[in-house]
Amino acid sequence: MAKRVLVTGATGTIGTIVAEDLAGRYEFTFLSRRRVRRPGFRRLNVATQYEAFRRLAARQDVVLHLAYVEETEETLDNLLMAKNVYRAALAAPRPPRVVVASSIHAVGGHIDWSREPYASLARRDYRRLKRPPAPITTRHRLRPNGLYGAFKGYMELLGQWYASQGLEVVVIRFGGVRTDDRWPEEPGYHTFWLSRRDCAQLIRRAIEARLPANFVLVFGLSANRYNVYDISSAREILGYRPRDDAERRRRRPPAGR
Repeated sequence: MAKRVLVTGATGTIGTIVAEDLAGRYEFTFLSRRRVRRPGFRRLNVATQYEAFRRLAARQDVVLHLAYVEETEETLDNLLMAKNVYRAALAAPRPPRVVVASSIHAVGGHIDWSREPYASLARRDYRRLKRPPAPITTRHRLRPNGLYGAFKGYMELLGQWYASQGLEVVVIRFGGVRTDDRWPEEPGYHTFWLSRRDCAQLIRRAIEARLPANFVLVFGLSANRYNVYDISSAREILGYRPRDDAERRRRRPPAGR
């Protein structure tokens, strides 16, 4: 029987990948703050409609929390959404697993792209790169490089607490992912790139893997040659097997979708 998966933020980048690339694999319910006239989509504000969300969450096997409001006057909605997702899941008769979209920005402050060896990496000047930097791991402390990363760090810490209360929580610190796999002008993007198909696979693994503990934290990147974040925990704990590498993909740009 297909797992029932409730997806918040279903119209965003990762939500679109989930809806399109994992279609048919699970019994999805997609949530959005705005009306979407597509099968399986419902309009619901997770920050303000807790009771409606709680009733939906109680019937799920997994809640995939992708929703995020950009930094505006509604910024506090991000805190409310995270809290409502966790507490609604824990309140269910059979609590669903919660898979949460965090970001590499929660620890992005460990990296300074203007200093070596990161500066050479950012320029792809590999001849000057005597030794690639040791990747940032899940053992490094939180060090956000902006408000976005700070909010994501809050979501991680809240997830740790709810996991201590019995909830299964998987936090994925996503790297750079786009639905068309194209490259934005961003320093070092090739060192934290996540391809579309690897993204879909990682989410599938997070939904299905048998967890060794209630709280699991992983980085979500492809198998890039110069990754600055360590994906070994995703491989070992979730069984993630990325298929793409930024160095190879860069030599053959993907066609537009």
